Amino acid sequence: MNEEQSAILKLAESGHNLFLTGQAGTGKTFTLCKIVSSLQINGRNVVITASTGKAASVLKDKIDTPCTVTTIQHRFSGILDGRYGNEELVNLMFGSEMYETQRCNIINTDTLIIDEISMISSKTFTQLEYIFRNIRQNDKLFGGIQMIVAGDLGQLPPVPNVEYDDDGSFFIASNFINSFHVVQLHIVQRQEEEDLIQAINEVASGSISVETDNLLRRLKRTLPPGEEPVKLFSLNFDVDVCNARLLGDLEGNLMF
Repeated sequence: MNEEQSAILKLAESGHNLFLTGQAGTGKTFTLCKIVSSLQINGRNVVITASTGKAASVLKDKIDTPCTVTTIQHRFSGILDGRYGNEELVNLMFGSEMYETQRCNIINTDTLIIDEISMISSKTFTQLEYIFRNIRQNDKLFGGIQMIVAGDLGQLPPVPNVEYDDDGSFFIASNFINSFHVVQLHIVQRQEEEDLIQAINEVASGSISVETDNLLRRLKRTLPPGEEPVKLFSLNFDVDVCNARLLGDLEGNLMF
């Protein structure tokens, strides 16, 4: 571990709430794994979650200690997509057998890790705090659970949900975020080429210099002949249109 990562580990071992951030390649996941191992050795019940199932799966593959990695909204807490109000959800957790697992999760957790926190909205984060405090019947922030959240706010943002009054604000808009230590990793571990690191930073910030533009143009290559390459789309609608067109071009009858 470098000096930055070691300092963050010490904060976690001291019981502080942390927001661990840094650009791609600075070792956020590596640092999380070291934190998990250290806290488990010290007897803490560490629960590891992520904002999406895919992020949870990726994180689980990188942690070398026995653990369960799950989604924060659905599997761990049961708040789902925000359809329930705070009081309604607390009543469900105390009164419904369907929420027994989530209630036990919250009561028995010492440290909760949330990866890819950029996709968790302020509304969701605030609701988690309220639910934890009331289920644990503990007036401390998050009911006394040590919170360690990690992610890059320059990546995917929360998705607004008008139906449930969620405007999609980042979790840092929560009024208690100043109770977290914001710790940032700066040293890029994944790449060594200075021009590539600069390009990654500039593309992430949306401000591309002439040098980065020239680098990207030099890397342009014509695809070799062969099978049509996989296409990537940002919207499901565009995916459906493309798939429908390709299906229509196939020979034979369409079967349902």
